[in-house]
Amino acid sequence: MTSPSMPSLEDPRLVAIGLGLLAHLVFKTTEPRQPRVWLLLLIGAPTALTISVNYAFSSVTTTVLSVFTIYFATLLTSLALYRLSPFHPLAQYPGPILHKLSNFQMVRVALTGKRHLYITELHKKYGSHVRIGPNVLSVVHVDAIAATLGTKPGMPKGEMYHSLQLPNTPTSLVGTLDMAEHAEKRKSWSQGFTPAALKEYDPIIQRRTNQLVRKLEQQVGTIDLGKWISYFTFDFMGDIVFGGGFEMIREGDTRNLWPVIIMAMKAGSITFAVPWVRGLASLLPMADDFKRMLSFAAERVDIRQRRGPISKDLFYHITDEDSVTGRNITPPEIPPEIMVAIIAGADTTSSVLANLFYSLLRNPDVHAKLKKEIDGAFGPDEDTLDVAKLQNMVYLNACINEALRLFPAVPTFISRSPKVGGGPVLVAGRVVPEGTNILLPFWALQRDARYFSMPDKFWPERWIERTFYNEKTDGSNTTFVHNQAAFCAFSQGSQQCSGKALAYREMRVVVTMILKKFDIAFEEGYNPQDWEAGLRDDTVIVKDKLPVTLTVRARRA
Repeated sequence: MTSPSMPSLEDPRLVAIGLGLLAHLVFKTTEPRQPRVWLLLLIGAPTALTISVNYAFSSVTTTVLSVFTIYFATLLTSLALYRLSPFHPLAQYPGPILHKLSNFQMVRVALTGKRHLYITELHKKYGSHVRIGPNVLSVVHVDAIAATLGTKPGMPKGEMYHSLQLPNTPTSLVGTLDMAEHAEKRKSWSQGFTPAALKEYDPIIQRRTNQLVRKLEQQVGTIDLGKWISYFTFDFMGDIVFGGGFEMIREGDTRNLWPVIIMAMKAGSITFAVPWVRGLASLLPMADDFKRMLSFAAERVDIRQRRGPISKDLFYHITDEDSVTGRNITPPEIPPEIMVAIIAGADTTSSVLANLFYSLLRNPDVHAKLKKEIDGAFGPDEDTLDVAKLQNMVYLNACINEALRLFPAVPTFISRSPKVGGGPVLVAGRVVPEGTNILLPFWALQRDARYFSMPDKFWPERWIERTFYNEKTDGSNTTFVHNQAAFCAFSQGSQQCSGKALAYREMRVVVTMILKKFDIAFEEGYNPQDWEAGLRDDTVIVKDKLPVTLTVRARRA
């Protein structure tokens, strides 16, 4: 019997192993993003080897199976061993093994819509720094805010923001990673949120809020308050961005835009975990929702350009129609910017308002206290509210801040990355290698007992009081913790939300007008626990129905 010979260097199996190791080296050092490079590495290399060695096996089928099996087994094994080895740059950080192996584990979590809860539990188990991907570190620590989001030093956005747009489309403000380029784009946006610009928006807020209140007066029985708030925010942003054009309060969502926005955000939530698939995103069904949003934005841009400015709307500032900033924005760049403005201004504000009304209904004492403050500040027939007075209403602002703390509109999406070539950085007392994607889950941070007493309780007084007594029968006091440095609902630093002041302005008027006009209660038989159970983390918080009954309040003397 002839013993089998040892494989030589010409053995195709050894070549397949070598190619697999080489592919791992390419992925590790260059992290290619182009689909053609992926096709070359994953399909082209083993195919070329198969063609060149088809004489080595008994059949073509055996050759293909053998080469591809050995190639991918080598590549995957090499990746797994390296990612779990002590030689990996993030080896010192704890986290679930499956997350260390692949970002696809977080895709699975994203599909559930409960990423905000899942990441919170991971931090409770593993601590402030948790490795949630091969090159992704989630950090929940107040000191991480200055290190990542601060103006000095601060960091560029992480590559995960590539997931916010389709390939071969201009980069929007939110998707811009380069800090200098972002700062240049932001100049024109900032012009739309100066104190002077905000004053021009006040009549629009009043008009749209009055329209919403009149429409709610016409409703009979149970309504979905969240839906009507969404209609309001969309109409309002249409006015702010284009000088008008949306009439959802009057006509409803006749173009079915809200479901498209929600699906586009869900798609972004999934690709956020695996940004390298962006190159293939246009081939996936989810891309249709992005395309519909871009098409809608382009349509509105065309109408606005043909009509010209009738006021200094946000379009006027973003496109620098008055040549203040000197920004040379090209026509293809405008629709992505406008789409960001619509989604950021409408979807996020509507979710915060809906969560605030839910929280008020869950806490009747808070609800009553806020109504008392509103009644003391404004008469029953006041349709135009004093913005300055609203800004100084202590309890109203405490309620809004508390809703933002408990239910941040962007719960887990903020990401930064130490610049490649800049060396490792210190983040909350731990060394983080350059190029690492650092996730800052605000949902977990703002519910952390280290920074907020009774972190899961809706308690507006925390923004006013400085001490409190716990509910122990002996009446002993306990340390009050309220670290506002951990409050990041609008992000922080040079890249924080441009529309923060406008959002507060808008929310104050809406909450005040609705509570001044109506008594509100949950629909009879509704289980309030269903509300939080129905919240989804799909890039932004996506809300479920908020079934309530409204009763016009009796006229006050």
